[in-house]
Amino acid sequence: MHPQPGILSGLRVIEVATYIAAPAAATMLADFGAEVIKVERPPHGDPFRYLYLNPPMPPSEINYAFLLDGRNKQSVALNIASPRGREAMLRLVATADIYITNYQPAVLEKLQLRYEDFAPLNPRLIYAHLTGYGETGPDVDRPGYDMTAYWARSGLMDSLHDGDAGPSISVCGMGDHPSSMSVFAGILLALYDRQRTGLGTKETPHAAPCGAEVRGVDLSAQLAAGDIDDIRAAWLRHQVLDFPDQAMELADLERFAATIGPFGVDPYFESVPGHPHVAEVRREADEQTTIFAENWHSDWSFLASPPAATLLYGDDIPPVGGDTLFADQYGAWETLPAALRAQVEGRMGVHSARRGYSPQGRYGEKDLGRSMAIKVSDSAMATQLHPIGRVHPETGRTALYVSPGYTIGIDGIPDVEAGVLLAELFAHQARADLVYRHRWSQGMLVMWDNRCVVHAATGGYQGHRRLLHRITVAERRASQPA
Repeated sequence: MHPQPGILSGLRVIEVATYIAAPAAATMLADFGAEVIKVERPPHGDPFRYLYLNPPMPPSEINYAFLLDGRNKQSVALNIASPRGREAMLRLVATADIYITNYQPAVLEKLQLRYEDFAPLNPRLIYAHLTGYGETGPDVDRPGYDMTAYWARSGLMDSLHDGDAGPSISVCGMGDHPSSMSVFAGILLALYDRQRTGLGTKETPHAAPCGAEVRGVDLSAQLAAGDIDDIRAAWLRHQVLDFPDQAMELADLERFAATIGPFGVDPYFESVPGHPHVAEVRREADEQTTIFAENWHSDWSFLASPPAATLLYGDDIPPVGGDTLFADQYGAWETLPAALRAQVEGRMGVHSARRGYSPQGRYGEKDLGRSMAIKVSDSAMATQLHPIGRVHPETGRTALYVSPGYTIGIDGIPDVEAGVLLAELFAHQARADLVYRHRWSQGMLVMWDNRCVVHAATGGYQGHRRLLHRITVAERRASQPA
């Protein structure tokens, strides 16, 4: 199969996964020379072996789809739930470089197949976990099939069809294979990191347009330059990163933020005493004010140089509600209808903080009883121009850069006409297929890229206190190391 050793020759991959998305990532590793051992449950193995027998697969005597995504692999049947099967699995894991799975979190916990179960046995193990709907939240244990998680729930099924015809049916693996590329890229990055540090890690791309979970790094510690480079690379690739189970003091948060770039400016927040760059996002259990920042926005886009990143750390997280929504604005620009794009391409959006932070704004003089330390000022009436299609200075990709929170007009277009165009842009940028819903947990740090995502807060936690600490990070200077 490999006349010459591939670039990944000598690596052992254990694949404990079914159907397409996660196994296809292992297939690509095998194509480059890795030894891939696919573990299947007896007696029938991977259900993908039999999918070709059912509609909408075309009739065939040969399962071409399974053969395509199963190429260059070995297979072993193991009953992992049995003592002997588990013993064999642990022997495999002890000798593995990479472990790939798409089992649901509850199943991994029941069978003790989590990263936390394997890391003590094999600290160099790279653990890749692909989920349908993330590792937390209401749909955490729902299976994420291509037809449902990618094609139907994203809205693609409804938006891509001919004329008055019914919703389109996806081709087998249409969402699975792009997802597998994200897993493959994450594994390669983790391999590079392990070559420098000697340790494995876990990076889990969310089954959403943006976002990934990163484990295996302690943000309360001083990070090596290479680790910082890897985190920034993952952040630029996924746009939103979450780091669960971090025990961070404010000094840790400040130190980590400074590795991403210089501290940003927060013109309308009071800082925490002794920490001039840290602000509180606070809501008390009995508070009756409106939810802070529940409209879509990119942080401080009304500044001449808006922050590149925002870091938010969860100190006191309620047991329900409080999710944060993120929308991929690369995708928003790339899928903008041609007629709408023609009207706004090359145009400048008018941004202002007036709707929120002027004395007459949402958080102004009439906003009584709010526990957050917000500063209102007439300076919020100022305006700033930014391109509606804004080129990301680090990736070179174009993102839609408007939001209902801060964009109040379009330069050179009358207000009424501009309002109609902006309403279309606002509706488009928050389409369901562009949105990732993030569920918080105690001690989680989330970092997002304001240049290519917009975000919005949600409620649903009345009667519970919620406290997070926030830092914005400015653009890196040209002379600052990447």
